[in-house]
Amino acid sequence: VVTNLSTVCEVAYRLDMPSLLSFGKCDRSTHSIVTKIANERMRGLFAGLQPLAADSGRRPFWKNLVDALKPNILHFTYCGKIPDCTYLLNLVVDTAGCWFVEFEMTVTQNTKGLPCVGLVEACPSMSGKMQESGKFRQDLSRKKQDGLAV
Repeated sequence: VVTNLSTVCEVAYRLDMPSLLSFGKCDRSTHSIVTKIANERMRGLFAGLQPLAADSGRRPFWKNLVDALKPNILHFTYCGKIPDCTYLLNLVVDTAGCWFVEFEMTVTQNTKGLPCVGLVEACPSMSGKMQESGKFRQDLSRKKQDGLAV
């Protein structure tokens, strides 16, 4: 069995990510080896990014990160005023290094105020409930804050 596991590890390390994930469907032991390798790869490729997923302990890191990196609609309405709140993205960026962050914003038939896209520094006052909801009750970019809000 040890030879079999070492062979599985050797094969798994040589596969590209889509093939690796397909290979992980073989059996339970292969799946746990593949999950470990996929997590290592994603941590290496996306060093400094962490998913803001509430269930991060129950799902593999690589899966939470893939989901966090998908585009998402933060505010959508047919009519009404811009909400006085801040929506969080699904990931946390470690600002110790340099980053390039790209946003795309589409605004149509906007009559009351301008929506803002930017960065908000994580603060200790962010409760687990706020993280789960992904929303602050005020627009952090327009109110005076102790930390960075752009």
